[in-house]
Amino acid sequence: GFEGMTQLDEIIINNNGSLTDISGIENIDESTLANLTISNNGSLSDCMVSSVCGFVGTDTSDPNGMITGNAGACADAGSVQIECMAAMPVELVDFSVRKNGDQVFIEWSTASELNNSGFEIQHSVNATDWEILSFVSGFGTTNRLNVYKFKDNAPKSGLNYYRLKQVDFDGSFEYSGINTVNFGVSSLAVFPNPASDQIQFTDNYRGVYEIYNSLGNVVLTGHMVDVIAIDQLKAGIYFIRLDQRENLIRFLIK
Repeated sequence: GFEGMTQLDEIIINNNGSLTDISGIENIDESTLANLTISNNGSLSDCMVSSVCGFVGTDTSDPNGMITGNAGACADAGSVQIECMAAMPVELVDFSVRKNGDQVFIEWSTASELNNSGFEIQHSVNATDWEILSFVSGFGTTNRLNVYKFKDNAPKSGLNYYRLKQVDFDGSFEYSGINTVNFGVSSLAVFPNPASDQIQFTDNYRGVYEIYNSLGNVVLTGHMVDVIAIDQLKAGIYFIRLDQRENLIRFLIK
């Protein structure tokens, strides 16, 4: 019956011998609480609800709240804190990349962290082969909002892929999603031109391409690695578009 409550100054749950479930108070905003007391509830072994976890905090030397005399993992405030922290992931709430001149600004933030050693900032030009640009240390264990920033001073021409590898102190890790930044490739040219069986570019371009015939129909698509095989195409005039840009590069197959 408490599920609809979101704000309370004080919660006191005492001497309820048959109480086993306090999930009804999970929607209460812990920032509104001045006092939390859960004591002498002999059948209550699980206090891991969001309002309680948020109130006890992550300071292992001084957990908040008066929690005593309950069962199992709810026996005291320290036990509740350990249980809550064990279930708390590194919660990435934002990850963005943007161009600033010839640099890329990378920014991300976390709402909570558990045993977070830090983040590898990884870069790729083909979304397959990744290099580590840097490592940024995390805040260990915290439930505060933390903002991280990094600057890539040497992005590649064409499409640049970025992702984060979050690493725990025990070596376990997980990856973020992938974000991209596109730097112009107007200086790129196709060679050989005219071509017969394959083409490549004058710069180290790695990315998605589309080849159109003279009628504007897509005849070949793929992801540039080293060269593009065109031996299956007939002789004629063709155009190649890189990463869905407006500009087309013209070349001839003989």
